Amino acid sequence: MLDNPARHHTHRDAAAKVLTWLTCAVRPLKWNEIQCLFCIDPYKGVSNSRNRRVDSCKSLCGSFVEVGEQSLDMPQISPVVSLVHETARRYGKVPSAFFIETENNTKLRYLIQTRRVDLPEANATMALFSSVYLASIPFHKNSNHNSILNNALTGYYGLQDYMISSWDDHMTTSLKQAAELPAQTKKSLRTVLLNLLSRCNFDVLGEDTLQNFDGMRALLTEESLSYLVRQLEQLSSTIRKVTEDIDPSRLDTRTSSIFISLNGKQGYKCPKPKCFMFYQYFESKKARDAHLTQHRNQFVCAVDGCLRQTLGFASLLDLRKHEE
Repeated sequence: MLDNPARHHTHRDAAAKVLTWLTCAVRPLKWNEIQCLFCIDPYKGVSNSRNRRVDSCKSLCGSFVEVGEQSLDMPQISPVVSLVHETARRYGKVPSAFFIETENNTKLRYLIQTRRVDLPEANATMALFSSVYLASIPFHKNSNHNSILNNALTGYYGLQDYMISSWDDHMTTSLKQAAELPAQTKKSLRTVLLNLLSRCNFDVLGEDTLQNFDGMRALLTEESLSYLVRQLEQLSSTIRKVTEDIDPSRLDTRTSSIFISLNGKQGYKCPKPKCFMFYQYFESKKARDAHLTQHRNQFVCAVDGCLRQTLGFASLLDLRKHEE
């Protein structure tokens, strides 16, 4: 798949990219999000739909990936693509430490141990991409309706669900793995983080704060990350107000094809980046609005990773029942 000379080099390169993205991804990626990773140039702030893959992820990556079935009822929903072994998604400094021995992880272990996928470098690449992407011109807080609409039609916002909810995971992991990264990568991480903080109006007390990775880690506290999440939530909500009103059936055939393939199904989602429903669809606006009332609940679960840590409960009694 990666070395076979009978395969065209573009297919080999594409397969390597997809496997790298899936290995370091915080959650399984949707096929439209993988398409966006091929199309979007965050440094230029543009999306080139001609770079879409016309083949399938399965034909590229074979048995290394599992692809969710396309819904017959809702064919516009992009299928989810995941690695054959889910526990490889989270990792520490020592690759062997995060594997749970099963019969299914042999291929992933092979990829990592042979350095076909360099986990620290792959994660840093995603941290760089997401930081530049979220600081790019299409995400400028002063963007007007027409500019947002035009960018949406090119598919530029097809990655916002993943990047807004996950960029901090990639960045904090990269800071922890700084010793394993090349000097140029560490320099680039500092640059893009400063730029993103500036775009979010975060007051950095002089650039000396980020001269080394200890300073960068100290800056990204729970409080500062919460501030940045709120800023990105506002940006996302502004963009979604425009994109939720786009009706693909009213677009010309080519524009509609580009929009659907890079954005997936249109629908209503939760605006809270750390909520599971931030990237999942509600059946209607009414259902989404009913869900939002849960975010105003003040009694929250203390267990990391629990959905009720974000949604909470309306009463202390309900929280106690949940904890029990």
